[in-house]
Amino acid sequence: MKILLVYPSTDTSGLSQDLVMLEPLSLEYLAAGVSQQHKVKILDLRLGRNLTREITDWKPDMVGITGFTFHTPEMIALSQEVKRASRDIKVLVGGHHATFYPKSFMLPTVDIIIRGPGEEIIDNILSGSALSRIPGLGYKEGSEWAFNPGWPPFREKTPRHELINSSHYHALGINCSSTFATRGCPYACRFCDVTKFYQRKHELRTIESVIQEIQSLPTKLIVMVDDNIGINPNFLTKFVDSLAEADVRKKYITTMGVREILANKKALDKWFDIGLCGIFVGLERVDDKELVGLGKKVTYSMNDAAISFIHSRGGIIIGNLIVLPTDTEDDFKRLQEYIRSREIDIPGISILTPLPGTELWDEDKGSEEFQKYDLVHAVTPTTLEGAQFYRYFHQLYANLNGRRVVFKIIKNIGLGKWVFKLPRVYRGMKRLTNAVAK
Repeated sequence: MKILLVYPSTDTSGLSQDLVMLEPLSLEYLAAGVSQQHKVKILDLRLGRNLTREITDWKPDMVGITGFTFHTPEMIALSQEVKRASRDIKVLVGGHHATFYPKSFMLPTVDIIIRGPGEEIIDNILSGSALSRIPGLGYKEGSEWAFNPGWPPFREKTPRHELINSSHYHALGINCSSTFATRGCPYACRFCDVTKFYQRKHELRTIESVIQEIQSLPTKLIVMVDDNIGINPNFLTKFVDSLAEADVRKKYITTMGVREILANKKALDKWFDIGLCGIFVGLERVDDKELVGLGKKVTYSMNDAAISFIHSRGGIIIGNLIVLPTDTEDDFKRLQEYIRSREIDIPGISILTPLPGTELWDEDKGSEEFQKYDLVHAVTPTTLEGAQFYRYFHQLYANLNGRRVVFKIIKNIGLGKWVFKLPRVYRGMKRLTNAVAK
C-alpha cells in the first residue's frame, strides 16, 4: 500500500510563513508508524506543491490529511480534490479538529477519521485490520458513520525526517529542524486542547533516542516543540546532562511553562551553557484574577520571575499573551506596556478562541467559520467595535524590538546566512502589524 500524507497550505496573518515555518513533524511522526511493507510520502502544500499532480504521478492508495481547526475548509477541499482524481483512493483525516469535532468531516469524500494521535494505529489501517477493532477510529458502515470507543496508545517512535527537505523550514529566517522529547500536558488551561488530546498524560521518549535524533538533524537550530518539556524535572535534568555528555553542538528553542521554568533553573542554567537560546512561554495575561479565569496555576509575580530569569541568561523570550474579546482600550494599553516594560523579545499575541476540545468550546461555541479559528480573528463578539479591536490587536505586534532580537540571535546562534533572510522576516512582521481583519 502507498499512503500520501498531506499538510495544508493555509496561511494566516498570525502564522505568516515569512516569520516561522516549521516542518510538518506530526506527519513525520505518523509516518514512523508505517511499517516497511508499505510506502509513505509527505506532501507539504505550503511549499507550493500540487496535490492532483502528486496523485497522478505517485498513485497512492490512501491519502491522509491533517490540520488544525483553521485548516478545516482546506482539508475538506483537499478531500474533494482527492476523490476527483480517483474515487478508489481512501481519504483519512486526523489532527486536533478531526479529533474533537469529527462532524466537520463526516462527508462523502472522507472515508476514515483518526481521533487522537494516530502513529500506533496507522499501520493497522493500511494493513487491512478490522476497522471496528481500532480504538478511537471513525469510519463508514454503509451510509452511516461509526466511532469506536477508546483512544490510540502511545509508543515511542523516531520521526521520519528523511521524508522532508529541511532546507525549506525556518524560524525568523534561521534554517531549523524540529523534534520533541515529551508530549502532552496534565494541566487544564481552559483555552488549550492538548490535555484532552493526550488524555491528561505527559509522555516521555527515551533520552537516548532523542539525543541520537538531534545529532542526526542537519541544521544548527533545533526547535523543541514539546507542549511543556519541564513538567518532569528528573527527565529534564537527565536530558540536559545527556546533551552535555554527548557534546551535541546545536542551538535550541523550547517551550516551557512559567512554573516549570522556576522549578528547573539549575537544569536550564546548564542548558543555556550548552546551546539553549530561547524559550516560548505562556504568560497569557497581566492580572492574577484573569490568569485564574483562564485556568492557569501561576501568578503575575511568577511570570515576572520567569522573565527575569530568562533575561539573566541572555535568552530570547517568545512570550504568548492572550487578548480577550471583552478587552477595552485600557486593557490593550496594559498589554502593550507589559510587553515594553518586560522587554518581551518576540510577543506572540493570540485572541482567546473557543477551540473544539477545550472548556471554552463547551461553554461558549463561536461561529463555525472555522477558517477564522487561527487565533488572530475573534470568533465571539468583541466589546470594542471590530475595526478598532483589530487595530489595537495588531498594534501589539509592533512592540517587537527587532534590534534586540537580532542582537540576541547573533549572540546566541552566530552571524550566518540567515541574516540575508531578514528582509523577508521584516516584510512578514509588517504584514502582521498592518493587517486588516477580513
